Amino acid sequence: MAQLLSPFTFHLSPAYRLPPTAYNEFVVTRFGTFAFDPAQRRLLQGRTVVALSPKAFDLLELLLTAAPAVVSKPRIVERLWPNTYVGEGSLYNVVSELRRALGGEGAVRTSPRFGYSLAIPLQRPRADAFYRLRYAAGTFVLGPGENLLGRSDDATVVIDGAGISRIHARVVVDGQTATIEDLGSKNGTFVAGKRVGGPTPLADGDSIHLGDTMLSIEYCCRSATTRTAGS
Repeated sequence: MAQLLSPFTFHLSPAYRLPPTAYNEFVVTRFGTFAFDPAQRRLLQGRTVVALSPKAFDLLELLLTAAPAVVSKPRIVERLWPNTYVGEGSLYNVVSELRRALGGEGAVRTSPRFGYSLAIPLQRPRADAFYRLRYAAGTFVLGPGENLLGRSDDATVVIDGAGISRIHARVVVDGQTATIEDLGSKNGTFVAGKRVGGPTPLADGDSIHLGDTMLSIEYCCRSATTRTAGS
C-alpha cells in the first residue's frame, strides 16, 4: 500500500498542538457527561452539541479553568464584560443559562456574596501516560473516550484528504488501552495493513491508514525522573 498518494491537510486549533517535548493535558475537558472543546468553541453531551450563548460559553471556560475553586463575581464580570458596567442581574442571567444547559441548579455552585464554581467533577487525563497521533504536519493528543477522525468539522481530529470520509473512524481511549473502529467509510480503515471493521486494539507504533492517508499512533509514558514531586 502506498505511504501517501496525495497531499492532505491534518488540522486542529493550536490548542490541540503539542510543543515538541510537552504534553497538552487539556485537549478536550470532560466533566460528567459533557466534553468542552475550546478549539471549536462547543460543548458536547455525547454526540449532541449543547447550545450556549457566547457569554455562557466564556463563563463555563472560566469555571473549568479554575475548578474546583470558586471564581469571584468581579473576575467573572471582567471576563464577560471587560471595561463595562453591568448590573448583577446580567451575571445571574448568564449563570442561569449555564445551569439549564448543564442539567439544573446543582451544576453551578453559588458561594454567597462571593462568586460561583463548577459542581461537576472534571475527568482529567493522566499526565504521565497518553496516546497521540503523529504525522509530518504535527502531533495530536487523543483525549480519553471517543475521538472521531474525518473530514467533517464535527470530527475531533479533522483530516482533509483524498479518500477520507466525513466521519471516517473513531479511536476510543480507555486508560492505557486504545481501539479503532471504522464507521462505514467508503475507503476503509487499516491497521498494520489489515482492514478493520469493529473495535480493533491499537499498539504503540501501529500504522493507521484511512483510505490512502497514513498516520501512526504512539503510547507515551513519562519516565519516573520527569514526574513532579509527589506524583
